[in-house]
Amino acid sequence: MANDAFPLEAIQEEEPKEELEEWQTTNDPAELKHYRTQAKRILTKSLNQALLAVRMLEDVDTVNVYRVGLVRAYDIVERIHRRYVEVCKFDDEELDRETSWGIDISIKHSKALADVANYLDSCQARAKSVAGSSRSSTSNRSSASSTRRKLQEAERLEKEMQLKIQQERAEALQQAEEDERMQQLEITRKAEERRVKAARKERQLQMELEKQRYTGSLLRKQLADE
Repeated sequence: MANDAFPLEAIQEEEPKEELEEWQTTNDPAELKHYRTQAKRILTKSLNQALLAVRMLEDVDTVNVYRVGLVRAYDIVERIHRRYVEVCKFDDEELDRETSWGIDISIKHSKALADVANYLDSCQARAKSVAGSSRSSTSNRSSASSTRRKLQEAERLEKEMQLKIQQERAEALQQAEEDERMQQLEITRKAEERRVKAARKERQLQMELEKQRYTGSLLRKQLADE
């Protein structure tokens, strides 16, 4: 009876609105280019971490974490790059250059994902093989196996440090090359803008000159007729 006297009102729950990233709210090409550069650095780091984990024969769970991070980092780069191209309204030559940039990133990403997938497949096959053969292991080998595992771990850590040093050097060199390339592209773009502006100004002056010549010609003809 109480329910009939005081019916409950249906509550409309509002779906939470997705917060936009900063790069999604700006139309400034310079800002979008900056966000894209930052996103590419994160992608490069994620890619190197995933490949390093594969080379170091990390466990499946660890490699999967790096794989997920790599996929997410590429998705962000791709979305920012697509928005950057849409906002900038490039001419054909500039559009070709930006398209090549995106294709190059996509190829590197796809290759890295393929390497990770192959490694995970091999881990799965090896796990099945080990599971089948481990039942035949005897207890008198446990001590030697423990020592061998410790030695392998020490060798793994040594290799990991060497690879990390190489990775840091490669990242520093790659970033320096990227910064130099972007700086050169900016110089080229500004030079082209100055050239176009100068050509436009020259055409305007040429039109003014022709106008003055025509006016002078009319005045001279008028004087001759008088």
